[in-house]
Amino acid sequence: MKRLLIAFTLLACQAPKSAEKPAPPPAPKITLEQAKAILPDAPELGEHQFTNAAVTLPMKKSLMNAPAEELAKSLRAAGWIGFSGDDVVLTPKAKSDKRFLVRPNGTVDIVPLAKKELGAVTAVHGDSADFTWRWIRNDIGKAIGKPDDAEQRATATFIYDGTKWSVLSIR
Repeated sequence: MKRLLIAFTLLACQAPKSAEKPAPPPAPKITLEQAKAILPDAPELGEHQFTNAAVTLPMKKSLMNAPAEELAKSLRAAGWIGFSGDDVVLTPKAKSDKRFLVRPNGTVDIVPLAKKELGAVTAVHGDSADFTWRWIRNDIGKAIGKPDDAEQRATATFIYDGTKWSVLSIR
């Protein structure tokens, strides 16, 4: 009898299967205006193709390939570096500039060469938007002619958290 009472109590405490929660409503579609407002400040835009806004130069002429030699020639003409025998020497102008990062491995990274400028949001497709952007070169980028400053195209995918949209990725 005790067992029957325990089994009945356990059955009575279980929630009926018909009490399942309804599925949440589907996310709304992002609007052109929302995409235009979100994209300029999205960290993902800053990270998109960021490696194109940096260069690395060996600190020895003997270790340079043809593209590195061209880079060194441009940096020397602009007064950023000089040479002492086989060694690349940063000028005082470069030594005082935080964009020149001398590494223990015998290279110098120069970053950033440019910043991104958002162009136009050209289309919206559900949770994604097509847009244009371009690099705006800084003084170093202008001296070496990098990165490419032509108009670029990309697509941002957005995610809705139930209250607001944010950028999930850019490709």
